[in-house]
Amino acid sequence: VSDVLTEFGVNPNNVIVVSDKGSNMRKAWRLLNVIHIFCVAHGIHNLLMKDCFPNMHYVSEILDKVQLIINKLRYRQHELENEYFQSSEKKYNDLFLSINKAGEIIDADLASTYIDVDDSEVL
Repeated sequence: VSDVLTEFGVNPNNVIVVSDKGSNMRKAWRLLNVIHIFCVAHGIHNLLMKDCFPNMHYVSEILDKVQLIINKLRYRQHELENEYFQSSEKKYNDLFLSINKAGEIIDADLASTYIDVDDSEVL
């Protein structure tokens, strides 16, 4: 890193770095004697994921249900894409049919044995 800074004519004493609190990051910037500031967004993320969410069981349940929906839609994505591209030429007349087809796909998923009754409320 020092060589790259020198190559671009940047004095490491004039550099301030923002990154996560990873030990590799702290050590790298300490070795280069560069001012290092911890990223607030990483700190908030860690606070939420380690200290808050595990104690809020309803948040975990919601996140699990959102993940279920994402997985189902990802599994059926090719069908949704095909329907979109087939109808994109006719635009407005086929928009309703595309939305209706997406509804049919979701209805089929609701009827699937892979979705629990509780999960169907989310869909």
